[in-house]
Amino acid sequence: MWISDLIGLIYPETCCACNQRLIKGEESICLQCLHGLPKTNFETNKNNPIARCLWGRIMFQEATAMYYFTKKGKVQNLLYHLKYKGRYDVGVKLGRFFGNGLAKNEFWKTVDVVLPVPLHSKKLKKRGYNQCDAIGEGMAEAMEVPLLSAGLKRVKFNKSQ
Repeated sequence: MWISDLIGLIYPETCCACNQRLIKGEESICLQCLHGLPKTNFETNKNNPIARCLWGRIMFQEATAMYYFTKKGKVQNLLYHLKYKGRYDVGVKLGRFFGNGLAKNEFWKTVDVVLPVPLHSKKLKKRGYNQCDAIGEGMAEAMEVPLLSAGLKRVKFNKSQ
């Protein structure tokens, strides 16, 4: 234990959202950032902007988004670490946090499975893992439903967003 504390003095772990030093017990994201991220609360509203954007385009029962995204904001920092810095743990933590919120809401009680959107094989090879799998893993765990990572296959290559 003292060795890990010594290593922590030399190479402190920092929050992937704000880059501040994590305190003992925090992992990946400090509690201040985790609870202060800009939540949409769309999961409680069937008529939310995400659902309205999809109306008439695809068939779905419910649609939601977890956080508001702003350039150079904390959510962008987290996604950057997840996608490009190999921080799978960030996705799992965000997925758990979101899944816990969904599990408390009546709209989402009928979810049978979490089905992450796959990456094209070229991107998967480059990144080494699918960031949606990480988020899905946390959501499935929190919602106590299976994760079906191989349920879809991406055939078209798209540029990064």
